[in-house]
Amino acid sequence: MNGSAGSGMAGHVDVAGYLGRLDLGELTQHRPRVEALEVLHRAHAERVPCECLEVRLDRPTTVDPAESARRVAGGGGYCFHLNGGRSRCCSAPWVTR
Repeated sequence: MNGSAGSGMAGHVDVAGYLGRLDLGELTQHRPRVEALEVLHRAHAERVPCECLEVRLDRPTTVDPAESARRVAGGGGYCFHLNGGRSRCCSAPWVTR
């Protein structure tokens, strides 16, 4: 597995797309609060499938947080993708406004 961050757009996260995938697009309009993070966590558990097929098929993948966020926005991932994607989304500028 490749855990390197890469270059160029690797650090960019489409927070609106990510939250839209979770049906939480309205969160970008509000200052984050504990309640919003609870909603985000619950949405992950309810709406994002845990997919570990690539690991079982020995296909290379990355667990870079930005790449993980893009992967989750496009469908799902395994635990490292889900946690890394959520982490990257929570550290995006909308959280620190």
